[in-house]
Amino acid sequence: MQAGIRMNFDSTHAVVKYCRQMMFVLTCLLIGDVTFATTTTSTIDQATQARMASDAEQFASQGNFIEAAKRYEILAAKASKLERDHLALKAAWYAVQGGDLVKAQSLLDRTSKSSLVGSDATLRTVVSAALALRGNQPDLALSLLDQIPFPLPDDTAPDVLSLRSQALFANGRIVLALNAALERERTLKTAQAIAQNHQLIWNNLKQSAIAGRDLTPPSGASRAVAGWMDLARIFNSQHDPFAFNRATNEWRTHYPGHPGAEFITTMPVAAAPVIARSSTIDHLALLLPLSGRQQASGIAVRDGFIAALMRQDTKSRPTVQIYDSALEGALPAYKHAVTDGANMVIGPLLKEDVQALAASPDVSVPTLALNNAGDAVVAPPLLFQFSLDPEDEARQAAMRARADGKSKAIVLIPNNEWGQRIQRAFITELQAQGGTLTELRAYDPTARDYVSLVTQLLAPR
Repeated sequence: MQAGIRMNFDSTHAVVKYCRQMMFVLTCLLIGDVTFATTTTSTIDQATQARMASDAEQFASQGNFIEAAKRYEILAAKASKLERDHLALKAAWYAVQGGDLVKAQSLLDRTSKSSLVGSDATLRTVVSAALALRGNQPDLALSLLDQIPFPLPDDTAPDVLSLRSQALFANGRIVLALNAALERERTLKTAQAIAQNHQLIWNNLKQSAIAGRDLTPPSGASRAVAGWMDLARIFNSQHDPFAFNRATNEWRTHYPGHPGAEFITTMPVAAAPVIARSSTIDHLALLLPLSGRQQASGIAVRDGFIAALMRQDTKSRPTVQIYDSALEGALPAYKHAVTDGANMVIGPLLKEDVQALAASPDVSVPTLALNNAGDAVVAPPLLFQFSLDPEDEARQAAMRARADGKSKAIVLIPNNEWGQRIQRAFITELQAQGGTLTELRAYDPTARDYVSLVTQLLAPR
């Protein structure tokens, strides 16, 4: 025996028994090690992996990109070294589409750029470009996309061309952006995907208009490009419904069959002129609160309407009768106007009046309400809603900020229900546009001095 260890065994049997005990202990230790190793490095079988990948793609097809990213992240954690980077990149791609840029960057950083080849190398570049674009770095995004060799693979082309188009729009290179979007359209296989591409074009054109970009088609521009740019110019410059009607009719004549036509009838200001074309509108009724608490708002809208009306040719100018909805009540005023022969009604102005009208069976002529009844009310077919709601203005403020390249916002709102509505509308739109909220404060609307609060908000951090 080794020095320092004393063992007394009375017989050979005792020695054997001792050895057996030691072997049992060693065996248990070994089994324990194997069991632990198995639990910490367990992998997912191929059937489970295929099911989880299928689930992820199903979530992505439904627009739930965050859940799709989670599924691929789990798969990446359990995958073999050969598959790990591919699955992590898939997770990063869906994370960036879902707006979780921190997670997307973390997943991207886990992949090995040097060892990737083929489609995985392309996917890593695409994810990097998407992150650059979301980070308001369109030049970097374009530089990364330029590294992808042509011709683009069929499964990658729509994503690459979508990013290129958006980056070019952000840079103010409208014609090149439209050409990239139209090239993308040629790679799409379904009518739904093509319709979504048209929506992508339109959304970016509206952002470009808000940012003050030049939307004049250059000489030599294709019919498709010129049509989109001319339509965007009309929507950005025409706020008079009658002038808008004439301009869009001329546009339709000049660009027959252009896909942009589908967006004319979906815009609130366009709805009334579209209905008006089916019959002669020669007797308008204007329903506004011209007395009571909202008198000033009603008078401002009335004066603006009359000023626009007086710009029309006297030969085509309709008769207009004005009704005080605050004095009569919105529904009685509406019935009064129709009885007087109005074949189109503009108003009412107040949200509660629009809700009451939308819920009534009395809407019998084309009616352009100057507010929104809300999602809970199903408006009758002849009622069109042109919202002047502050929530819409808050959403437009967020869109304008992002169009101007601003990605971080401080929100200061009155501490009441109205302020909460404005806050929700602004933050929802800001985040949808890829922006972030850095500070939120509410103030007492009855206070007279906000200097100290504003100073604190704007103090360097």
